[in-house]
Amino acid sequence: MNDVDEPNADLPPLRIALLIDAIHPGARLSHQPPALAEALGVLGHEVLLLPITAGILSGGSARREVSDPSQVLGRRELSPLGDPNEAAMEAAADQVLSTNLIGLLRSKPDVICAYDPSSPAAWIGARAAGQLNRPLVLIEPGWLSMRRLRDRVLEGFGRRVWGRVVRARAARLLAVDPVAAKEAQEKGFPADRIGLLPSGVDSQLYAPGLPSRLVTERRLIGRILLAVGPFESGRGLELLIQAFASGIGQREDWCLVLVGRGSLQRRLRTLSTRLGVGARVHLLEYPEPAELAGLMSASTMLAVPAENDTVRGKQVMRAMASGLPVIASDRPRLACQIVDGETGLLVPSGSLEDWRAALQRLAGAPELRRRLSRSGRECALERSWLNCAERLATITRSVVAEHEGNPRDSALVAPAAVPPDSPEAAEELERALPVDSGTDLESTPGHEATG
Repeated sequence: MNDVDEPNADLPPLRIALLIDAIHPGARLSHQPPALAEALGVLGHEVLLLPITAGILSGGSARREVSDPSQVLGRRELSPLGDPNEAAMEAAADQVLSTNLIGLLRSKPDVICAYDPSSPAAWIGARAAGQLNRPLVLIEPGWLSMRRLRDRVLEGFGRRVWGRVVRARAARLLAVDPVAAKEAQEKGFPADRIGLLPSGVDSQLYAPGLPSRLVTERRLIGRILLAVGPFESGRGLELLIQAFASGIGQREDWCLVLVGRGSLQRRLRTLSTRLGVGARVHLLEYPEPAELAGLMSASTMLAVPAENDTVRGKQVMRAMASGLPVIASDRPRLACQIVDGETGLLVPSGSLEDWRAALQRLAGAPELRRRLSRSGRECALERSWLNCAERLATITRSVVAEHEGNPRDSALVAPAAVPPDSPEAAEELERALPVDSGTDLESTPGHEATG
């Protein structure tokens, strides 16, 4: 099964400069930019992947092949930012531009794309787009607010100082989900310039029928209810343990496996023991991606009991790709990925009774699980990274055509952006890519910083 249609041979490949903020923890840990760049390369486009700090730009090529994301995104000690004032930032940007303008000119990008409108990457992208007379496309990833005070100050400063420059220069802003789209509107971007670009999933890594070494090593007996993500507040893990203990956990043929780490680890273990299911609740460290894929393939259900919108739901698409039925809270970032009753089940957020009933319903309905498994896998295949890259290429080609004053070509290659709050937004999301999330800070090798 092909992920996307064959590229139109009449359209030349695009040359795309992709800028990422190397300061933000979400950007450093995210697999989205390098995965997207690699998929664009597979489609025949040329991508220059550039991790940026306020005064440092280190380039990495993402043409056809992308190396380990930790190398591409430059996980290294970062230099101090210096005084956060407009003159200093402009001087830093000028230094970056003067150092790298020759390289950008040689690459002759058709379009400049930059992650996170409030980041130095977006500001430098706007200045480079102006000097090179190329269009700018922004991607709003909806990464969580950064934890360090210095980073929060820089983000707020960026919105105030260079936000107006970025907004004026941007031809289009693409949000990964409706929540990120609303964030973009709050930053002052016009609704008619905001579109949706859901994250993709590696449907080859995450697939049904994979073996799992962890099941044997950790002696996971019976059917597995799986949850993956940081052991932190807002994830709903205590509610999940309570729902499990008072429902399917009463049976000896079920176990609950929580994968992650965090400040609530001891509390979760104590709660499981107090409720009498300590022997059937397993807390595991994050495994390597291939091991996680095997564990998903060997599990029976995935639970995402999020209590707020800090949970991006990256594991939802991974589970669907693995053929694993999903039960998730009806939070906007999760609900936009699931058609209730068709590709998964949605449960009212924070309701213990509803979660207990939903777990018991799916546990006792093997035919429903098989149906959700099939339809979920089909949905995940449609949201592969290749499809995501194809959509980005289509939109950027439209933006380039508009920039060059050719509205006829623009109308042929891409639909107009729709306001994220309009009824058409959800339809566009399903039609375009019927999302990895991702965003809690899972500072784990091989894992994107989203939950």
